[in-house]
Amino acid sequence: MQFTSFVSLLAALAASASASSIHVNYYTDGGCSSYASSPPNVPTDGLGCYNWQWTGANSANIANCNGFRQCSCLFFTQANCQGAVNPVTYGGNNCASNWGHGFVSFRCQGVN
Repeated sequence: MQFTSFVSLLAALAASASASSIHVNYYTDGGCSSYASSPPNVPTDGLGCYNWQWTGANSANIANCNGFRQCSCLFFTQANCQGAVNPVTYGGNNCASNWGHGFVSFRCQGVN
């Protein structure tokens, strides 16, 4: 019976770890308040570059840091995480603004 409880606990921990996510939003204004779009399946390892551009979007932020102790993203003005960068941290400075140009790619990392 104790072994079954231990296995159930491990399964629950594995499920909660895989459920960790970072939700990013793009906005049409420069202050992260007029929602435009959300890219799906945001990489959370800090290594993967996500190319995502939305016509008319001028700012971006981390809308939700789910299952991590801390989340941060770097938003880039060019594809493939190149060009000028604007960092954000969930719960801190959480609005990247690039009025008139928006962002073309980003990289995010969640820390447990």
